[in-house]
Amino acid sequence: MDNQHRQIKGYRELTAADIALMNEVKAMGPQLQALFEKVGTHIAQQRTQATETDNAQETERLQQAEPEKWLNWARDTSQTALMYATRAIAQPTFF
Repeated sequence: MDNQHRQIKGYRELTAADIALMNEVKAMGPQLQALFEKVGTHIAQQRTQATETDNAQETERLQQAEPEKWLNWARDTSQTALMYATRAIAQPTFF
């Protein structure tokens, strides 16, 4: 159905500039996802190397640093930030 957004209360007609900017924000998602995958691979390699070399000090450091937790937080927060930016552009008038 064309123009479905017109039938949903609180949405407005987007301008060409709105749409271009929203698409720019949405294009950041795959870029950030790829970056976070690289970071995850890097952390996994660090853990593997620490295990293979039986480096207890490095294993303990990684345990204390909790890099996976911070990576997950970065991923979740970035996804949220992109949703916030999209809403800032679309400017719906509902809660």
